[in-house]
Amino acid sequence: MGPGGAPVSAAAVATQEALSCRGCPHLGVCMPALAVPSEGKPVRLISNRLLLQRREPLLAQGDRFVAVYGVRRGLLKGVLGTGASSGVVTGFFFPGDVAGLDGIAMDRHPTGLLSVTDAEVCVIPFGRLEAWAARSSQAQRHLHRLLSKEIGRSCMALLPLARLTAAQRVADFLLRFAAAQSHGSGSPSDFVLALTLEEMGSHLGLQMETVSRVLSQLVSQRLIAREGRSLRILEQGDLGRLARAQQIGPDAG
Repeated sequence: MGPGGAPVSAAAVATQEALSCRGCPHLGVCMPALAVPSEGKPVRLISNRLLLQRREPLLAQGDRFVAVYGVRRGLLKGVLGTGASSGVVTGFFFPGDVAGLDGIAMDRHPTGLLSVTDAEVCVIPFGRLEAWAARSSQAQRHLHRLLSKEIGRSCMALLPLARLTAAQRVADFLLRFAAAQSHGSGSPSDFVLALTLEEMGSHLGLQMETVSRVLSQLVSQRLIAREGRSLRILEQGDLGRLARAQQIGPDAG
């Protein structure tokens, strides 16, 4: 592993002098806006910026926790299990998200991180972030928000497995996926479903065939339109009502 816990195969894409949050479209989401003050030098949080190729691991389950990772471009997934490509998908990280926060408690990452698409990530040593938060109440509040978001992400991942039918799980996932991806694409209803049906099923506790069947049902009901990996939500309200109808039915598995 390279500096900051990143794989040595990942390509560095910025010089040390160029590493700052200045000009980043996700400033205020990933890191607080005060990282780039109107006067004076920007706060030095990023140690490196990496390019990951599709399906390239960023870190493995059990790696030592030294940094968190701001997603600048692309899509990452959290994976639980020995095989990065075959483990259980615990969640997805979109542009503007900060991945790796689950490693704080044990100083080890309980899940691995793998790029779903070509991706660009900022390596943020946690010691730097923690030291800055100790000096700035605004930075401290932002760190607390990031941690709260991580807790909320975990709770939302558990809800479909606990209470929703297969159709409800898929509908709920599509709405959450679209909302998260819209931070980078600008569209909450028209997006590319970059992950595979197997990855989607792993995250939702469903078989790939079940996911495919439910997607076909949603197309026939004119709730979504799908062509290859391109997906459009046609009836946001109806899809939302389906996702919120939390009554266990016969196709819950």
